[in-house]
Formats: sequence, structure tokens, C-alpha cells
Amino acid sequence: MNKSQTNKSIQKFGASGRLISRITEVDTEINIETLYLSNNIISSLQGISKFKNLHTLSLANNKITSFDQVQQLISLNSLQNLRLACNPICYLPYYRLHIINLCSSIIILDDEEVTEYEREQAQSVIEKEEIMYNVMFGNDQLIRKLEQLILKVILHLDLRKLFAGKVAKLINRNELKYSPVNSHLLMKHSSSALEITRKEYSYESSKIRSNESMENKMAKWINEEELEQQQYEYQRIRYRKKQRKREELEY
Repeated sequence: MNKSQTNKSIQKFGASGRLISRITEVDTEINIETLYLSNNIISSLQGISKFKNLHTLSLANNKITSFDQVQQLISLNSLQNLRLACNPICYLPYYRLHIINLCSSIIILDDEEVTEYEREQAQSVIEKEEIMYNVMFGNDQLIRKLEQLILKVILHLDLRKLFAGKVAKLINRNELKYSPVNSHLLMKHSSSALEITRKEYSYESSKIRSNESMENKMAKWINEEELEQQQYEYQRIRYRKKQRKREELEY
């Protein structure tokens, strides 16, 4: 084998259908430019960053399920051709836009060229999606806090009833001379605590109403974006069909 053949073999490596579960199991030179790992059981790209010179990476038909599992793609600055087809991640909302935003150098994703429209949409869509998730998470936290405040209200009401009962018993047994002042002193702590809890409840409720309003606006925006994306996909499919038909006629 001559020197040029050796260099060529180093630049490309294939390990498809070998039941590989981790990138660290791939035993090859780190300076390769093309890596085929389709039809395996890979669920994380931990370790892919060592292949700095990758131009083409095929991970089709593996077990990648979330965007967190592909975060290391951001370190592959030379990556231009990526295949993730037939992974569960492909069915997540805005899959292509997430990958395009993550890999700024990518030109072809799943055998389809990345368009300028997709590049323009990627950043804004993902930022607004993140805002939407933050609002939803914030509401969940507020609801839990309100549940705790409701329990505090119930506890304070029970304490007031208990204090009122004790006052009545003491007066009946002539151990305490009834007066508005004495009654007020015994109930003061419970009443003030209850009032504070009520104010907290009112404040947190207003925050939830505000967040729900924002959440509704964001949901409306997401629906509009999804419709626009569907229309774009429909136009793209029609264009590809026409292009194939022209190619068949020319052939």
C-alpha cells in the first residue's frame, strides 16, 4: 500500500451495524474527515468532539432521543454533512432548526440542503421556544407555592378556631375575665399571620394570571410558526417533486 492510499484510508472510517453504543468505542484516527456510524445503538455523542476534522458524519438509525444528547456537535466546526434520520430525535418539534442552530457550519442535513430561510428562522424560533418553556416552568413553580399557601391558610384558620375555643373555656371557668382587649391579644398573632398569608396568596395568584397571559400569547405564536413551517415544507416538497419530474423527462 502506497502513502496516498494510507492517507485516504485514514480520512474515512465506517462502523455501521456493529452494535456500537458509545462513541468512545470507535477505534480510529482522530483526524478522519468522514465517519459512518449508522445502524448502531448510540444514544449519546459524548466523545465525538475529538474528531475535529469531520466533514461528514452519519448517525442514522441509532437511539438518539433528545437535543441534550447532541450538544457536542457544537464543537465540530468543520462539519458540513450530517445524517440523523430514523432517530427518535427527528420527531421532536423544530428538529431541523435545532440542529441547524447547533451546527452553524452544516450544509446538508439528512440528505437535504439547508436553506437560508431555515438559517434565519433557527435562532428566533428556538429563543421564543425557550421563553415559552420558562413561562410554563415558572407557572408550575407558582402553582406549587400557591398549594403551600392554601395549606397555611387552612392551618391559620384551624389555629384561630382553637384559640377561640380556649378563650371561651377560660371565660366559662372564670379563669380569665372577658374583655375585648384580652380577646384581641390572644387572637392577634393568628390574625396577623393569616393576613400575611392572604396577601402572599393574592400576589402569587396575580403572577400566575400574568404568566398565563404570556403563555397564551406564546402558544399562539408557536401555532403560527408551526403553520408557517408546514407551508414551507409543503412548498419544498412540491418543488422537489417538480425537479425530479423534470430530471426524468430530460433523461
